Amino acid sequence: MEILSFDSLESTQNYLIDAVTKGELKPPIAVIAKEQSSGVGSRDNEWIGVVGNLFFSFALALETLPKDLKIESASLYFSFIMKELLSRYRDDIYMKWPNDIYIHNQKIGGTITKKIEKNLICGIGINIIKSPNSTYGCLEVAIDPLNILQEYIKELKKMPSWKQIFIKYQIEFEKYKNSYVHINNYQKSLSSAQLCEDGSIIINKKRMYSLR
Repeated sequence: MEILSFDSLESTQNYLIDAVTKGELKPPIAVIAKEQSSGVGSRDNEWIGVVGNLFFSFALALETLPKDLKIESASLYFSFIMKELLSRYRDDIYMKWPNDIYIHNQKIGGTITKKIEKNLICGIGINIIKSPNSTYGCLEVAIDPLNILQEYIKELKKMPSWKQIFIKYQIEFEKYKNSYVHINNYQKSLSSAQLCEDGSIIINKKRMYSLR
């Protein structure tokens, strides 16, 4: 996978969506920026960061994804691959449904996926160092963001099946069911949630998917 590197972008994901839509770039392709000013976060929040943190997006053709992966659970799939990679550096990292990566009770990053025609655009942001005036946590490990991206791409090339990822994530989901998630602008507890085999959850008999 080719990697395009920039000193600064408003958003790696928006840049890649625009370039793929116009036919200027074709998957598989990744874009990384040393800093971004208007990154895309969950629930339309911005994920703004400074030099030293990780901001990247990549595009894959839908036909290259695991056959057993539902597009609605792509964020969960790609987030968990990143969580496992970061666990090489710290053993207190976990992933909260559906797409957030945490250390203790502080979010350090997350994943946003969007389907654009016959492609999937995935954006990932990880705080490696502490950002000024930020309430988010950070990895606090001396590592070049580009090195993490390169390692992540190596893991993507293995393209594990959804079943392989889900079996491992099931354990993590049960371990951290005391947390809350925002669904349709409402905060909901995961304590009574049932995780389904396709990555969705059921709360109060209502099924919800993780696509963000």
